[in-house]
Amino acid sequence: MTIGHRVFLVTFLVSFSGSISADADTIDDYLRSQMQRLHIPCASLAIVRDGRVIKTQGYGFASLELKAPATTETVYEIGSNTKQFKATAIMMLVEEGRC
Repeated sequence: MTIGHRVFLVTFLVSFSGSISADADTIDDYLRSQMQRLHIPCASLAIVRDGRVIKTQGYGFASLELKAPATTETVYEIGSNTKQFKATAIMMLVEEGRC
């Protein structure tokens, strides 16, 4: 997964975090169109609001060779992608005066 794909996925998840009332079909259509546009083979989505899971869905193929569908249980290799999230979380704590 390229850095562009990672940025898209993070942006996608954040963009819906404040507007969970969006229609599930709209979210499905948007994610599928962006996956096609960016050539992303698979994705898993979880929308959580107030600690409750609102929606989970797998999209595309976890294995293109085997045509195995992606599910909400698909494990993704993220490499060293967690560094930016850790840095962002730390800076958020610093800004809030909690660190």
